[in-house]
Amino acid sequence: MDAFIQIVFVLLILSMITEKITNLVKLRPTSWVKSIALLFVSKKSETENAEQQRSREIQTMAIITGIVVALMTRASIFHVSDPSFELGWQAFDFKQDNAWLHVLYEVFGCLLTGFFLSLGSKFFHDLLDLLLESKNLKRKLNDREAIQNLHTIEEVDNYIAEVEPILVEKKLEEYLQSVANFSHFEYDETEEAANVYLLNMSDEDWNDLKDVIVVKTANKKNKKIQLNYLDF
Repeated sequence: MDAFIQIVFVLLILSMITEKITNLVKLRPTSWVKSIALLFVSKKSETENAEQQRSREIQTMAIITGIVVALMTRASIFHVSDPSFELGWQAFDFKQDNAWLHVLYEVFGCLLTGFFLSLGSKFFHDLLDLLLESKNLKRKLNDREAIQNLHTIEEVDNYIAEVEPILVEKKLEEYLQSVANFSHFEYDETEEAANVYLLNMSDEDWNDLKDVIVVKTANKKNKKIQLNYLDF
């Protein structure tokens, strides 16, 4: 799951870049990208109107731009899931044995990435959101103790719908908004703790701070969040 999330996240960023470049190309009457696109869509069918033809032109420009972006960044679909992979050709070893075969493999992967990038950032944004929700749901379903505390279908629906980190952050925001000179906080779900940054605190203000806050999760369990205060 984490590998798919990493792939979609990289593609989301690159698709946003692709969209920006495509929008700039559309505004230029003379552009080599636009000229190439017109070669593929110059013939208009009898049943196609001007709007449909323009849609084909834009889609073709998006594919061409996506391929160019993928090739320039060496964003091969075969490697972007590797945590050690670095974008860019500067990390590629051109002195390795059969380097030309590896280059062809990289180029083919970039071509596939380019086609995916033409789907648009909204597609990858929705896909990433779905993957993150699925990951959270999988984690919740593996929590046997939490499931045993659910007794009605309404409780099950709330348990699935409510994301625990969001509940914790909301509770933190509610408490910290009343703290004098509060700046911001950083919540660490793994450590179940939050670093709270404060500005110009007096000794009296420090004494009023809570060390722990209690958050009631969707399965009605109480989670204790440690608060670490830092003078910012």
